[in-house]
Amino acid sequence: MTTFPRRSPGCCAWPRIRARSCSPWANTFKSITEGNFNSVGASYRPSPWPPKRDGSVCNLQLSTTLAHAFHLEVSPTAATLSNSTKYAAIHQFGGVIKPVNAKSLSWIGSDGKRRFAKSVTIPARPFFPVLNGRLTPAAAEKIGRAGERVMLREGGAPASP
Repeated sequence: MTTFPRRSPGCCAWPRIRARSCSPWANTFKSITEGNFNSVGASYRPSPWPPKRDGSVCNLQLSTTLAHAFHLEVSPTAATLSNSTKYAAIHQFGGVIKPVNAKSLSWIGSDGKRRFAKSVTIPARPFFPVLNGRLTPAAAEKIGRAGERVMLREGGAPASP
């Protein structure tokens, strides 16, 4: 879950748009995050995703459940984007999976053979466009432009395309 409080210059100066000001930024953040699951959105990722073991490009799209499970909540002062799938965190942060109720993990590989392992290391494949607590530069620019368009529209000035 990632929460971004509204901290934009000019927000406090335009009190009549306070209640709606988080929505454009939040929706853009959600769109960027969902877009990170295809090659078009790869430029917004905080770091490149490691390829699969066979060397092919990884897009975390086996069933598309992860990419389509984002939930956005917007309030007047904050927005929260979350993903309730049980494997979202391991993909975002990476980690080691160990067996809980058995001596080893077991699965069927892509070649149809059963595989066993004491543990499996999953590399981080961060999909939220955040690095060290800050938006990636490409995401910050796109989200900032969305907020500027709303402020211009709400302030009576024409919005730039």
